Amino acid sequence: MRRVVLLVAVAACWTGAPPTPPPVTRLPVQHRSAPARVDVFDQSTPRAALASFIRAADDERYDVMLRFIPTRYREHLTEASLRKQKPELDGILAKVRPYLDDPFVEAGDTATLEYGGASQVKLVREDGVWRIADLD
Repeated sequence: MRRVVLLVAVAACWTGAPPTPPPVTRLPVQHRSAPARVDVFDQSTPRAALASFIRAADDERYDVMLRFIPTRYREHLTEASLRKQKPELDGILAKVRPYLDDPFVEAGDTATLEYGGASQVKLVREDGVWRIADLD
C-alpha cells in the first residue's frame, strides 16, 4: 500500500520531462604566483622611495631610514642622530606629503620634486635604488 501511495505522490509531482541542470560555465583560470617578498619600503622609483622614506619616518624605523640616505652621507649618520633630528624632519615631511602625487623631474640618476614654492626634494639613484639626497 505504501508503494502505491508513493508512486501516486511522485506521479502527481511529475510535470513532464525531467529538469535539466543549469549549464556549467567554465571561466579561464589565470595562475599568478605571488612575488617572492613584498617590499614595504620600496626604492624602485623616486616616488616610491620618497613615500617609503616618509612611511619609515612615521613608523620611527630609523634603521630603514638609513637605507634611504646616500652612502656619502650615511657615514656621518646613525639611528641616534636621526632620532634627534626627528622633530625637524617631521616638519619637512609634513610639507612634502601633499606633493607626493606631483610629477618628479628625472634626469639620468637624479630626480627632483618641487614642493611649497621654492623647495625641492632631491633624489639620486645609487646601487640601483633611489635615495634621498636632500630635503630642502
